[in-house]
Amino acid sequence: MINRSKIILILVLSIFLFSGCLDERVESIRTLQSTKKIKISLKKTDTKVFDIKLKEQDKALILTFFTTSCGGCKQEIPSLNQINKEFSSRVQILSVLGEKISKKRAEAFIKQHEITYQIVSDPMSVAMLSKAVGGIFGVPITLIFNKQGKLTKKFMGYTPHKTMRDALLQAIN
Repeated sequence: MINRSKIILILVLSIFLFSGCLDERVESIRTLQSTKKIKISLKKTDTKVFDIKLKEQDKALILTFFTTSCGGCKQEIPSLNQINKEFSSRVQILSVLGEKISKKRAEAFIKQHEITYQIVSDPMSVAMLSKAVGGIFGVPITLIFNKQGKLTKKFMGYTPHKTMRDALLQAIN
């Protein structure tokens, strides 16, 4: 019983230690398709969601959360590829693979589905980005941030191409 109490105490202290109130921080994220790191600025807001902004870039951000076994997630890939092609000068797409699979399997999934946008899957980045948006409790989730880092739209579940594109146009205009 003492061991269980110690474990609970350690877990509670860890939560407080790693979930401190930060006004702003910059995280560097390495994606699966590139050795170049993406720098993301997280600025605390009044709500549980952070403002998320790409550092040193004047672009909007589409942040998606997905798994390889999710049918709706797979359905969105062509739409995200098309948006990436059409708006690459004004938007960065960053997709977060929220399941624990090997790098080799993740890379095979990217190749199989011809994904052209950036994907991150390391546990630290996945946890940080999930926490920054208030937690992820299902997939697909798509969040659109304008170039100032403000969340402009959040979609839960499969989002049709036109709906996502229209929301993006509002964010970048």
